[in-house]
Amino acid sequence: MRKIVLLNLLVILTACTACYAQSSIFVRNNTWLDFSVTVIQNGTHVVPLGKWTQKAAFSRLWETDKEIFVTNRDTSTVPAGDTVYYEVTLWYNLSQVTLKFRLAGNPNGTQLAYAAKGPGFSDPWVSDGNFHQNSFTLAGRQMTIKYKPINDDTGQSRDLLFVIHENQPVQIDSVDFANPNVLNLMGYNIQMLPLGISGLPQAALRGDLMPGIISPWLDVMFFAEAFDPTPRTDHLIPAMQAAGFPYNSGILNDYFPFNGGVIIFSRWPIEATDDYDFLLCGPNAGDCFANKGIKYARINKLGKKYHIFGTHMDAGSDAQDLLAKNLQMAEMRDFIDVQNIPPNEAVLYGGDFNVSPTSGYNQYANMLDSLHPFLPYATGFFSSTMDRDTCHIIDHIWGSRKHLIPLRGTNQITSLRSIDDAMWDLSEYSDHRACYGRFTYPDISFEGGDTVLCPGENITYSVSSSIQVDYQWEKDGNAISGATSSTYSLTNAQPSDGGNYVSHVQYEVITGDSNDFLTPYFFPNGPDTVQADLALSFGQLIVDYNLCMGIGFAEELETEMRIWPNPARESLIVEWNETWGEGQAELWGLQGNSLAKWVLIPGKNNLKLKGIPPGIYLLKLNRGSQYACRRVLIE
Repeated sequence: MRKIVLLNLLVILTACTACYAQSSIFVRNNTWLDFSVTVIQNGTHVVPLGKWTQKAAFSRLWETDKEIFVTNRDTSTVPAGDTVYYEVTLWYNLSQVTLKFRLAGNPNGTQLAYAAKGPGFSDPWVSDGNFHQNSFTLAGRQMTIKYKPINDDTGQSRDLLFVIHENQPVQIDSVDFANPNVLNLMGYNIQMLPLGISGLPQAALRGDLMPGIISPWLDVMFFAEAFDPTPRTDHLIPAMQAAGFPYNSGILNDYFPFNGGVIIFSRWPIEATDDYDFLLCGPNAGDCFANKGIKYARINKLGKKYHIFGTHMDAGSDAQDLLAKNLQMAEMRDFIDVQNIPPNEAVLYGGDFNVSPTSGYNQYANMLDSLHPFLPYATGFFSSTMDRDTCHIIDHIWGSRKHLIPLRGTNQITSLRSIDDAMWDLSEYSDHRACYGRFTYPDISFEGGDTVLCPGENITYSVSSSIQVDYQWEKDGNAISGATSSTYSLTNAQPSDGGNYVSHVQYEVITGDSNDFLTPYFFPNGPDTVQADLALSFGQLIVDYNLCMGIGFAEELETEMRIWPNPARESLIVEWNETWGEGQAELWGLQGNSLAKWVLIPGKNNLKLKGIPPGIYLLKLNRGSQYACRRVLIE
């Protein structure tokens, strides 16, 4: 009886060994490429179908750990003394990467070895449990293949994971970096949660490694959920600096012990920043702990100003969350307005809006109504920034229609992944995908400001544009008949010519791609035609005889008087001739009001301007019955 039991147990164990004597190849596709898959078998023994299987015909872009191939490994599959080779090849057009798999038969089953080959490399066979990798170029993209076993070979069931990794997931042309009219930027919810709140592990390591995969030609990157101060200050910020981002805005709403989690990094100087703290948050506990709001940074790229607003809106969906989110949309609109940004400068806002085109409760429509954004083309593979639900895109980078309209804008959703040994299993830098935006703007500039003329003088206002635009000049809100060129001139100006002058610069941009599968979600009425209308203000023109009375010293004296600096800030220096005796200086506003008076003595006179707001003024100087009048700009 005992022998029968032992025999039955042996049969069961033998059957189980046969069941588990299988190995698979898994592929993690960290690229923008779809690969087709072929499997070729060769060697001293032909393994019949049924004992090995090609599990997938394709490795799709950004698919994770997909089983491509599986084979049995018992002695009936590969007899002792025989060797079987499998070549699992990933094809992109005529380019290929081959995952090599070798089984050597022995009396107890098979011995597994593996390797890889591709453009410019062919790895030797190995059977260890270590990492192996090579770099190569495929389809013009810099790639790395890295691989190792998932487990040991107990029960002859070792599986292998091969990762095809695109070294820079966002490709940017270096020409963009030298062009002040193109801005490349990326928004990313990095999930660095504070106070031990559950989330992705390895926040410090993610902060160290993530900046290394950013394109060197990316201009601006901003993060949401950079809450945790230690990973942010000791890891993320130094790593971003090492990656070529020397400027940052500081963290949003940094009130102890919490903050708003938004921080903006730039390769270009940040000239100004501001914060806004949202008034309401919903009952979502995580949101109410954070000081969510809006972070603003004015960036100067090669002389062109870009105004960046990063945010992270309420994440909940309860009634109070929806109320808070609707308010936050309006708060963002108003916060942008109070910055008084000139209409010919670019405004971009983005981040984690927690609103997608498929959101319920009319949230997306509410956001469009409140922010009235310029929507860029939606490009790229992912239909979501969180999962694979169609168009569940909650992270956006949009433009303002109230300011300079881009000639073209795109948003591309991409994964940011790591193949570092320590992040092999985690792989993703966040639970979100990143939103990459590229915006191309026209170069539209103008010269003007509050101006004072004497009757009979001339003035020309001008606008320059790098694209074909339409013009319409206005005075005091009324269109000037026939004034439709890039310049407007007044000759022999008279007091009746005084007023506020504005040039409306108009052009048209079509956004939205009817061939893109995301377009019906973002543009339910089809591609959008955006009418740009920039109201460029030249300020107040005053033509006043009284302000110009007696202008001009005798010519020989005029050349001896000097006034500097102009523009001025804290003071003006008036150099008064030693032979002239005492004189007077008086500062007049454009409305004909006297603002300050000084006595002038021979030599250099320092006229203090404390309390005088920036603007254009007239400085009247007199020596006895002789007068002179100089226009000065105070900054």
